[in-house]
Amino acid sequence: MSIRLADWQGEFADALDAANQTMPCITTASSDTPLPVDMGLAVYRQSSVSARRRALDEIYAVCCRLLGEACFNTLTREYVQRFASHSGDLNRYGESFPRFVDEILRREPGFADVPWLSDLVHLEWLCHLVYYRNDDAPFDAQRLVDIPPQQVMVALSSHVLLLRSDWPVHAIWQAHQQAHDTPSVTTPIVEGDWHLLVERRSFRAHVEAVDAETYRILTLLANARSISGLAERHDIEPTQLAGYLQRGWVRLGVGD
Repeated sequence: MSIRLADWQGEFADALDAANQTMPCITTASSDTPLPVDMGLAVYRQSSVSARRRALDEIYAVCCRLLGEACFNTLTREYVQRFASHSGDLNRYGESFPRFVDEILRREPGFADVPWLSDLVHLEWLCHLVYYRNDDAPFDAQRLVDIPPQQVMVALSSHVLLLRSDWPVHAIWQAHQQAHDTPSVTTPIVEGDWHLLVERRSFRAHVEAVDAETYRILTLLANARSISGLAERHDIEPTQLAGYLQRGWVRLGVGD
């Protein structure tokens, strides 16, 4: 019987995430082998699950340290059961973990004393994500001489991400970056209004709190805008943008 490779691969991928999944293509292709299909798949399934859980361990290391391995392993076990991997690149796995943790906080009374946990894991995901962002193409400032002001565009740099939180999760994250057994958080964990910037510096994630106005401007620049338009419509002066440009938070380009 002829089997399309795409069908075989699809059933195999589905079977890795569902122990009771029916696998007619795989069963047919393996009918002459001595090892039962279910046993063979169990080996691959366990390997896939273990790889995804290791990826979560690395991405959400601070969460793991705060909750303890036993509690964190319970969370990742449920997460892996519910959320399949849709990419061969494990660096992309775990995007929904912050939303999953937020659901756990609402569902489980035992997490009432860590209301900031979902924001913390969101920050950890951004720190992971920013590491793999592409660098922006260099812009030759000499080109500005020949470009009309309305065509000079400014946008948030690719290696910069933003997060607003009601908790000082940046302080919690920073306190757990050193390899010691008993980290401490020097900033009290009190509710507030925090505007956080995550950027890649020297191939490492860096997190800092910025003021509300800076956060507002950088959020606007998530979509490229003309410098002249920013001044006219959003009361943003070029001198403000110059400071962000110097720090590498924004980049220049040319519009139509």
